[in-house]
Amino acid sequence: MMVYILTWNKKKGAVSIVEEGTDVKREFTEAFINVPSHFIVDGTTSARLRVEGQLTIDIDGAAHIDTLTLVDDTIDTLAARFEEGLAAWRTEHPSGIIVGLFGMGDDGHTAGIFPMPEDLEAFADCFQSDRLVVGYRAPETATIPLRVTVTLTGIRSFACGFAYVCGGQKRDNLYELRYDASPPLHILPAGIWRDLPSVGVAKDIVG
Repeated sequence: MMVYILTWNKKKGAVSIVEEGTDVKREFTEAFINVPSHFIVDGTTSARLRVEGQLTIDIDGAAHIDTLTLVDDTIDTLAARFEEGLAAWRTEHPSGIIVGLFGMGDDGHTAGIFPMPEDLEAFADCFQSDRLVVGYRAPETATIPLRVTVTLTGIRSFACGFAYVCGGQKRDNLYELRYDASPPLHILPAGIWRDLPSVGVAKDIVG
């Protein structure tokens, strides 16, 4: 994985990014507001990394699948609509790619996929079936229990990904991800990043 160190200079109002292991430093001061969790890209267009205030990926020609909750929605109907949207997009753009933008929680969850260390069977049924999207009730530790998320199966279909990991309390999990010591996915779901062809990780954690 590519790993970057990010620092925020409050006085300058700028973000600095350094690729770990190098002395090359770049500084950005422009602001960029709001990025979605997943971009879907038509195979005829291009994606490029851009850093403007915060890390994001600037996509030319990206498609949008509406996942806003409707009045009568349940997590199941929303998940079904999301999956149908993905299927329709794949039919229209068979050579298209999906680029994932990820974060990681203190417990190692990513993309709404929470660890279930004591129930491997339930974890596999929820996230490792043929479904690309699932609606489920997350563990009690989750601030928002009702979740609709792409599954591990769905994430494995992504062409590449970029993750931002912020906070020293995530150091151990990030270390495990980087150095082939990652525990099973039902314990550290963010380990799914290792299954993608290419993943870049930006962090504010030194070491």
